[in-house]
Amino acid sequence: MIKDLKNVLSISNLTCGYDEKIILENIALDIPENVKCAIVGPNGAGKTTLMRSLVKLHDKKNGKILFWNKDFDLIKEKIAYVPQRKLVDWSFPITVHEVVKMGAYDISKSWFSKIPYEAEVKTIDALNKMNLYNYSKSHINDLSGGQQQRVFIARALAQNADLYLMDEPLTGLDRTSEKIISQIFNDIKESGKTVIAVHHDWKTVKEYFDWIVLINKNVIYNGPLNLSENELKNLLEKTFE
Repeated sequence: MIKDLKNVLSISNLTCGYDEKIILENIALDIPENVKCAIVGPNGAGKTTLMRSLVKLHDKKNGKILFWNKDFDLIKEKIAYVPQRKLVDWSFPITVHEVVKMGAYDISKSWFSKIPYEAEVKTIDALNKMNLYNYSKSHINDLSGGQQQRVFIARALAQNADLYLMDEPLTGLDRTSEKIISQIFNDIKESGKTVIAVHHDWKTVKEYFDWIVLINKNVIYNGPLNLSENELKNLLEKTFE
């Protein structure tokens, strides 16, 4: 694990958009290690654009993004990304076990190399943590929405990353999946690692997170969630106005 570094993520002067439309403008942001951070804002605020920009799936117009003071390409094996479930092609012919095993695979080796025993152990461990072992041979299209979400989080866990970036991991879930994923957030923090997740429901943000970034094109607030109910309400009203 990466140690003795204060910020897991540092962003300066970040501007992103589509063609001539600006979605995020001059974003400056520092998020410390070992927090459960929620990215919260209204529809169209730039939350998904921000997450995709972090992992270079969306080109930025300007600015700098650093993880532990390094560029993403230099440290990406320490970062796991879970996209929105609606963006995944669930018709692809692949089993739950195969999806999770992708996370355990050493990206420095050839895809044609034999998967080592250690990777299989990581895969099974991640499946068990997400309560998916009994679905290992199932096709991903045969799962419920909550189970599908857990598959992709299991893949991230198998990667054994230090930072987990998740885009709406708690959206549209059954209560069982919600409970399992929220416990995983706690486990990640207890192991000294970090979760940064887009969260859609501001009413439950204190239940799952201890740090919050409020955005609406710009950063409205970035800091710990040790706010009073009135302070949080005022900040949310400013964000969603």
